[in-house]
Amino acid sequence: MAQSSQNFVGQKETPFARDSVLKDEVVDKLNEALTFKYNTVHILDSAAAYFGSDNVGLCGIAWYFKVASVAEKADAYKVVEFLNSRGAPVKWGKVCEPPSCSEWSKKGKDCTVIVKKAFEKQLAIEKVGLECELKLSKLAMENNDSHTCHFIGCCTEMKAKKVHCLSGIVAHLKSVEGCHHAIKDFDRELECKVECCAKAAGVEAVICCRLQMGVCKRLWLTESFMPSWKFIEEKVHGTAGGLDV
Repeated sequence: MAQSSQNFVGQKETPFARDSVLKDEVVDKLNEALTFKYNTVHILDSAAAYFGSDNVGLCGIAWYFKVASVAEKADAYKVVEFLNSRGAPVKWGKVCEPPSCSEWSKKGKDCTVIVKKAFEKQLAIEKVGLECELKLSKLAMENNDSHTCHFIGCCTEMKAKKVHCLSGIVAHLKSVEGCHHAIKDFDRELECKVECCAKAAGVEAVICCRLQMGVCKRLWLTESFMPSWKFIEEKVHGTAGGLDV
């Protein structure tokens, strides 16, 4: 009996408690989403490294991309945990090389243009991710997989909010393009708001939103730190909290 256990425990031949409702095509799409998220993490880390360098000196924007990267990685691991909970295999796809610092600087001679391009790139990535999640949700519905539908539905809601808020940031950056003082103000406020939220939550998994309106909402936080929500959630209605840009 002991010999038999040694032959199976921890080996790839060990049968999984696979959910019969979870189809292979859904598992493949979930693994594709996992790879996409890790590619996004590398791009955000690259942006954080560029804006945090001493010859650029936009520490607030660098801090934002660093926090966004941590949040995206935590989001990716939710997919891993979901696959594990359903007895499905986790497949790590190839992660592409992220843009180098020199590639970020080639996006424009003016720092205001480079900042705008960086946020536009993140917005474009989030839009692609949202579209993929919507397609995955439709596929899960066709297979009557309510568990996957619920999981993707929660992810889609947060992704849609992120796209909405990033759209507001991009619109603001377009309106101040060419104004270096406006970018420095944006950078300082971004640094202050992201750092305060991250410290209050006790984790670097907070995404900023429409700073041009002087409101900082917590949009995403891993479920493990949900009790910290009350410390960083702001009452927007009837208040004008925060600095106005």
